[in-house]
Amino acid sequence: MLGLLKGFTGLSGAILTQIYLAVYENDSKALILLIAWLPAALCVVFVYTIRSMKVVRQPNELRIFYQFLYISIVLALFIMVMTIRQKLVAFSQAAYAGSATGVSLFIAIREESVSWNQKCPSILLK
Repeated sequence: MLGLLKGFTGLSGAILTQIYLAVYENDSKALILLIAWLPAALCVVFVYTIRSMKVVRQPNELRIFYQFLYISIVLALFIMVMTIRQKLVAFSQAAYAGSATGVSLFIAIREESVSWNQKCPSILLK
């Protein structure tokens, strides 16, 4: 679990870099601005979703853990490929925005399907 959290630290840095390139292109002053406002804005938006919960062990929690691991690996590989392509080919701001949107959609759809499978397994079995 600790290794996964360490990996998320590096992955979040790569995602932040892609968002920076998508929004501000290559302006170094804007990087300071992005680092200042984005984490604060995310905290304000998601602060109301935090709640204390009792820990209830689930029989499939290891499978869900591996799903998060696989999602993280695919995301890391995608960002690595995009970073290498950005060094070889000049990307426009629209291309950066498209890749950032694609990553965001992939994460949102994948997480929604995992939660949908948890809430409605009987529907999927029919």
